[in-house]
Amino acid sequence: MRRPRFALIATTAIASAALLAGCASTTTEEPEVTAAVGGDIPDLRAEAPVPAPEQTTAPTPEPQPMPEGYGYAFDDGGVLSVVLPQDWAVDGRPFTTSDGREWASITAAPDLANYATDWNVAGLEFGGTPMGQQLGDDVTTAFLNDLAAPLAASCQVAKQAEPYNDGLYAGFFSTFGNCNGGDTFGIVVVAQDPEFSHFVYLRGKFVSEQDKGDTFNLIFTTFQSTQGLEQASDDEDRAFVPGR
Repeated sequence: MRRPRFALIATTAIASAALLAGCASTTTEEPEVTAAVGGDIPDLRAEAPVPAPEQTTAPTPEPQPMPEGYGYAFDDGGVLSVVLPQDWAVDGRPFTTSDGREWASITAAPDLANYATDWNVAGLEFGGTPMGQQLGDDVTTAFLNDLAAPLAASCQVAKQAEPYNDGLYAGFFSTFGNCNGGDTFGIVVVAQDPEFSHFVYLRGKFVSEQDKGDTFNLIFTTFQSTQGLEQASDDEDRAFVPGR
């Protein structure tokens, strides 16, 4: 059964290196921009109460109103979901690495054209791929370090390859500050779900106080993939609820 996710704070927060080839590369095509979708946001940060003895299942947390200015964003295939600012542009196209592995992907920023080159532009890269097995710590941290290389080259390392567990995904994370001599905060997370059905990564830059506060917390309490879970579609415990 999938567990509720707990809140994160900014300071806490693949089978081989070949699998990563092209994962962090940028596309030369003009991104296709789609809008985030509004709605209610489930209460992901509250642990479900322990059921009374006569109960057979824990109560489902009540959905909370979506904060103003935010909404769900999805990749083109509908397997990734995350809450983002509604004024961020979203590119949800998938990509395939040189080893033939397919990745679902969301790249989002208020300015997609300059996100990759301007330290004053906030944004997020969220990707996922089916896995079906638990990855070793050495492989996972190697992937983390590869993804974090651009941040490590221009920012001060705050946390490096620390254990990550938000109640739904577990893996490792690194954080960075004073990027390019400014106040931009960066984070990279690599993790797997409890069933080891898929692997996800997130790499983001957060510039303003709102970026580092509301936006950061909403991202890290709502991101989710359903990859690898489709095989268990008849299992009610694994039925997909966006952002659960």
